[in-house]
Amino acid sequence: MTRRSVNPPPTGMLYDRLHFSQATRAGDMIWVSGQVGVDASTMTPADGMDAQARLAFEGVRAVLEAGGAGLKDIVELTTFHTDLRGDMDAFSRVKDEYGNHAGGS
Repeated sequence: MTRRSVNPPPTGMLYDRLHFSQATRAGDMIWVSGQVGVDASTMTPADGMDAQARLAFEGVRAVLEAGGAGLKDIVELTTFHTDLRGDMDAFSRVKDEYGNHAGGS
């Protein structure tokens, strides 16, 4: 089975500098590395869970599209929160919005 790294254009520099790939595609499967709510231009966290979740889902979308897939193809999603109770309502709203937009859940 052929494996290849997936690094959309703005993330190629991370791979070149740190040897950290945004995703790995093996056959028909894509494993996406952690995507965070950090603004790529300033390298600072977005303000609030809503904005951070949107940045993270946009990162996931970009990586999947570069690998030939989309949000509707997600089988499993693992998230990490520093304030789960405080974050969950906002995160769930954004997750549902991206899931519904992609046709998935």
